[in-house]
Amino acid sequence: MTLSGCLVADTDHCIYQGGSPGCDAGELCVLAAPRHADSQASGVSDIGCFSRESEPPSGFIEVRYGLPLRLEIAEGGAPGFDSVEGRLHALDPSAAARTDMASFDEVFRGVGAIRRKFEDGGKSRKAAFELSAEEADAIKEYGNAIDQWLAANPSGTDTDGTDGTATDDATDDDPSVGTGNGSTGSQPCADDDECPDATPFCNPAQVCVACSSFTDSNAACSGLDPSFPICIDGECVQCEEGNDAACVDSTPICDIPTNSCIGCTAHSQCGEAACNLFTGECLPDTAVFHVGEDRDIELPSEAVELVPLNGRATIIIHGSDAFNDTVALNSGRVVAFIANSGDLPIWSWPAGSAPQISVASNATVLLDRLQISGNNGDTGLVVNGGQAWVDRSRLVSNNGGGVQVSGTANVVVRNSFIGGPASGVGAIDVAGVPETSLEIQYSTIIGGFGQQANALRCTGDFSFTVSDSILLTIDPAATPVDCLAATFDHSASEMVLPGPDNVDTPSFDDGTGWIENVPAGNFSLTPSGASLFENIALWQTGDPPTDIHQDMRPLVDDTPDYPGADVP
Repeated sequence: MTLSGCLVADTDHCIYQGGSPGCDAGELCVLAAPRHADSQASGVSDIGCFSRESEPPSGFIEVRYGLPLRLEIAEGGAPGFDSVEGRLHALDPSAAARTDMASFDEVFRGVGAIRRKFEDGGKSRKAAFELSAEEADAIKEYGNAIDQWLAANPSGTDTDGTDGTATDDATDDDPSVGTGNGSTGSQPCADDDECPDATPFCNPAQVCVACSSFTDSNAACSGLDPSFPICIDGECVQCEEGNDAACVDSTPICDIPTNSCIGCTAHSQCGEAACNLFTGECLPDTAVFHVGEDRDIELPSEAVELVPLNGRATIIIHGSDAFNDTVALNSGRVVAFIANSGDLPIWSWPAGSAPQISVASNATVLLDRLQISGNNGDTGLVVNGGQAWVDRSRLVSNNGGGVQVSGTANVVVRNSFIGGPASGVGAIDVAGVPETSLEIQYSTIIGGFGQQANALRCTGDFSFTVSDSILLTIDPAATPVDCLAATFDHSASEMVLPGPDNVDTPSFDDGTGWIENVPAGNFSLTPSGASLFENIALWQTGDPPTDIHQDMRPLVDDTPDYPGADVP
């Protein structure tokens, strides 16, 4: 690729007056030919200035700081634009005297060779001058080096850090000094606040430039705003792949497509620790406890005792054998109970004197891939004003029901099996108040025996939505849903559900043929169940990416899917 044209030898040409600073404010100094056939149409003046506030026209390249003929001022000579040292002196007299010119030697070589071409022949007009791609790159590198020097040598600051007052009378009379145009535009400025988002840096030449104008572009971004410390394609961003130091607190994850910090949405994003799915924060990796047989800690309750008041911790439960325990979370604790990869821990309480897990009003529990079952007299999970996030878990075959919610609780149930053959209790039972928050997605909920054995039962003045779920009851005398607070979408039940795109099924009875094994708490679909429930749900962004068995869901918006927790 070449940028071709001719150069007018007139010394008034902007490249001899220091580049873009030799043009009026709002103009760029460009090459190549001012008398090129298209020059008038493109708005380039006879002295090489582009009169529009935009990028250079097609076939031209901006020359921000002219083309120097030599590196240093000639011995006995005065500062001028024919040397790099003279150009720096004009831009900032107080800093120029401190500059090590050897640092400019390499970038000078490229532009010096171009200038010598122009000087050859007594500055005569080159009728067919061509600026190669390599020469264009050399001009850009020289401009970037000047920008970096300006950023590192703030105007008017002496080496001892005091405010300098050195001036040069010549600069006061020279309209080219301090009116330069940046690499991506021509907006003059007094400070960063006057610069637009696209070119947010006001360099000491009082020109708005992008971060890409600086050799250490990341340092420039970090200096402007430490929360956006990385320069990519001329824009300061928060993070990039392999560099996410700015992603902390409630936005610990780098979203690579947008180079922005976001909250976590899955435990796997937080290493060994869990994600607080309510806030988007990763729990501390310094508070991870391993529980199970042949471990230093045998029971979840023993690990909870190690969590201080208002503390946050991840408890990883190993093994697939049943263990008996109860846990009461309070005092502001945030605790995640996560199954070890490949295990399905079974959390039981045959004594039945308390829920396996209870959550008080100022505490939070996060459950993932656990089975909470076998409570002979109480509920699997009780949330009284606290927060609970239940994902890919089985709260089944508890005589007091699967989940009880009351007060100002905030509960999310996704991809889970809830309920089973209990008598006279709801699989999910809610006593709500206006502040109660409940969300049920992609879950299979089955009530037991007796008229009160609903899949979902609720009272109180509140409202919530159930989506992409299956709600059934074993006893034909019971209704699957007794809850005026709920609306449903893309869900299935034995009754007509209020809300859009729901399906009412034949009578479930004991689930023979639809569900694998209700008494054992396995609510996976059989082949006939798969046929019955196929394409009732509709997957959308934000829905769970996998089912309870970690089988993939469609991951494409508006794609029909299986409701409930299982993709057969």
